[in-house]
Amino acid sequence: MNTFKHSIILIIAGCTLNCYSQQDGFSWPGGAKAAVCLTYDDGIDSQLNIAIPDLEKEHLRGTFYIEGRNLTPERIGRWKEVAGNGHELGNHTIFHPCSEKLNFIRKEFASENYTVNRFLKELAVMNNFLYAVDGKKSRSFAYTCGETIYGGISVIDTLRASGLFPGIRGGSPEVVRDMRTLDLFNIPSFVSLDETADKMIPYVEEAGKVGGMAVFMFHGVGGDYLSISREAHYKLLSYLNKNRKDYWTAPFLEVVEHIIAERKRLGW
Repeated sequence: MNTFKHSIILIIAGCTLNCYSQQDGFSWPGGAKAAVCLTYDDGIDSQLNIAIPDLEKEHLRGTFYIEGRNLTPERIGRWKEVAGNGHELGNHTIFHPCSEKLNFIRKEFASENYTVNRFLKELAVMNNFLYAVDGKKSRSFAYTCGETIYGGISVIDTLRASGLFPGIRGGSPEVVRDMRTLDLFNIPSFVSLDETADKMIPYVEEAGKVGGMAVFMFHGVGGDYLSISREAHYKLLSYLNKNRKDYWTAPFLEVVEHIIAERKRLGW
């Protein structure tokens, strides 16, 4: 009997230590197991025509990283309405610079040909453009093509010191497991390219197991490019809506602000 009790105590202690070693008292709103962010890049038509109506049908809000070239007069009014409905408009640069190794990048917009100063100026101006659309001064950013090197120099620490953003979405696919050590200026995200819901839902569930964060990166939904089917996307949304007690699904900036507040509360 004593051996049995000792074993039970060790199991409980082990579980307790494991749970606290994962998050050390960090909590998500409403006692959720994990946070989920649905983010969409470039500000393209399938997001306005398909993704947003489906998000709103399931009572969810997303983050839309808009590049300046796509903020056309025909779309501005629609994006104002999207922001008014509680979705986040994020910064995705004006000209979407990426490596010249990609065949769709023009030389003048190749990240190799940028200076860090030019990059920061472009981000600051894009923030102004977005302020004119939604009236918000605080916003997040997503690295274009997941790149953090401009003119051969990493911009992560420069952005950290710039005050332009409280947090930035990166491109590596792992689940965020440790909220204490998470770099808010390069938060991982799962790139969803023609994925099925059977691949995306386990990513959410893995975040739930560790009390972490699952961030999705979408482009086209049911159309455009780098797309995912509307059916797979909607199945994920439906799952998140049905399990909203377990998974807090919120715009990226809102989640980042919660992490900052929790770190302050815990003295990290």
